[in-house]
Amino acid sequence: MADIPCSRSEPESLVVPMPGQVDIATAESVRQSLLTTRHSVASVVVADLTSTDYCDSTGFRTLAEMHRALAAKGKELRLAATPAGAVARTLALLELDQVLPAYRNVDAAMSGSE
Repeated sequence: MADIPCSRSEPESLVVPMPGQVDIATAESVRQSLLTTRHSVASVVVADLTSTDYCDSTGFRTLAEMHRALAAKGKELRLAATPAGAVARTLALLELDQVLPAYRNVDAAMSGSE
């Protein structure tokens, strides 16, 4: 499994790029990458799904688990997903966007603005 590197960050937020596919094959790598952010000073962790074109049920379950795990550490997990993309459409269809805060791009997710 390849490690998913953390990309840019600001004092209050940290961006973690996600792979092109978030599925059973990559879920553990995604989980580990997001778990490493628990020890950062950032209060907001952004999962950058803007280049992700596929996310299966294992991927969505992993993101929901990480949302809860980070919340337990006082951090907020936000998703950046292109509105017209498959990930954002599936989030909306399954109404997961009611549980997992989703934003149109990384900048909006970092700032918390629509």
